[in-house]
Amino acid sequence: MAPTSPTPQTVTPSASVSYLQCGTDIKVPNPGSPAYGGPGPHLVVAGEGDGAYRSGLVPSSFTTGSLPIAWGAREDGTDRPDRAQLIVCLTGLRRRGTTSIGTCEWTIARGDVYPVTYTFEVYELKTAHKLADFDVESDLPAEQSCPAHVTAHIGQHGPDVAQDFDDDTLVPHLTPLVTPDLP
Repeated sequence: MAPTSPTPQTVTPSASVSYLQCGTDIKVPNPGSPAYGGPGPHLVVAGEGDGAYRSGLVPSSFTTGSLPIAWGAREDGTDRPDRAQLIVCLTGLRRRGTTSIGTCEWTIARGDVYPVTYTFEVYELKTAHKLADFDVESDLPAEQSCPAHVTAHIGQHGPDVAQDFDDDTLVPHLTPLVTPDLP
């Protein structure tokens, strides 16, 4: 779903505000972040919400480093919410079928890789105003989807893994939010 031109809303958080969880230690809304407006690109931070883990599969690692370098609000490998106008959250994933596309093998265990659909939500970081949501289907080979480390019991079947996606798949979904000049 292509987002329309977003209209940012200003919200001043109070002590009773409930914060979005996006798998980072960044609170959303984050009043210290700049408002979503002005010339693009609008810098982004990213994270994984709790919904990314409810499927029972080990998901892809989604971080600000997954985005084009010019879009990321990072310095020395650390997210900088004080510079970001947007946050992209991986909020869920759904298994697409029951047939494994391959296997991950670690020293002590192995696990199957399954195709999934990832769900993302984009918010103005300052206000927590939701700007867009979209799905991305996994598309990388099984061997490129295997995490370097997992928790498993020796000799038992390891965790099943969500097939990963090419980071470039996110660009067409985020470009209309990141690149335009806004009032």
